[in-house]
Amino acid sequence: MGTRAVFLALGIAFYKLGMTRVNLNVHPENIAALTIYVRVGFEICGSHPFISGGKELEMHLDRKRFEACNPRFRNIHFDKAE
Repeated sequence: MGTRAVFLALGIAFYKLGMTRVNLNVHPENIAALTIYVRVGFEICGSHPFISGGKELEMHLDRKRFEACNPRFRNIHFDKAE
């Protein structure tokens, strides 16, 4: 279910809202989230200290990579924002 939610959120971001890139921060210990993010195409682009200790990974995904990593998603259409 988590993967589907991320796919839907990215579909809205890229196709309805017209975004070209999505960035996120995640704790490296959050293996479930990392697995989903990598599965849909996110790449680790850096890290930074977390306010309460440890670090957070910085990840990004652009629309072209999303489409390349998820060819079946091209058949889903979202109405454009008005």
